[in-house]
Amino acid sequence: LEAYCFFRPDIGYVQGMSYLAAMLLLYMDPVTAFICLTNLLNSSYFHTFFSVNLTQLKKHFKVFEVLFAEHMPSLYNKFHELQISPDMYLMEWFLTLYSKCLPISIASRIWDCFLLDGEVFMFRTALGIIKLYQPQFQKASFEEITVLLSHLPEDIDEGQLFEAIQQIDVPSYVHH
Repeated sequence: LEAYCFFRPDIGYVQGMSYLAAMLLLYMDPVTAFICLTNLLNSSYFHTFFSVNLTQLKKHFKVFEVLFAEHMPSLYNKFHELQISPDMYLMEWFLTLYSKCLPISIASRIWDCFLLDGEVFMFRTALGIIKLYQPQFQKASFEEITVLLSHLPEDIDEGQLFEAIQQIDVPSYVHH
């Protein structure tokens, strides 16, 4: 991470990078991990988040809100009424490619899908998580929802999660 800060002083270190580096170091030697990390962080997806480009971040959150409203309208309305906005939970999920909030085995599988399908899979995963816990969210208060979103259960069922993700269709205009 220190080497990356020297490589890209315009971005420097941003919280969340350590989770990306750690995941890469689990599977490869340090030099290869550094190359992969720099390639990941130089992609437009990560550049938006790590350079804190507010205009682009708002676009990501808006796309998510549109998809959320389309797939789970009643829950979307509840979140909206309780003023639970995507920036309250998506930043951490997206910045770390879910490696902070999910068990390593599930996060690794999400990484595989992200590398295959691109950033659209980040939206599908977020919606899949919300869909999986939709029954709990429907009955929950603001505090209960925000706690669950920021501390997903460690015993999350991988099969059920990926089944929920599979049910999320994303229009082609989002695939850019």
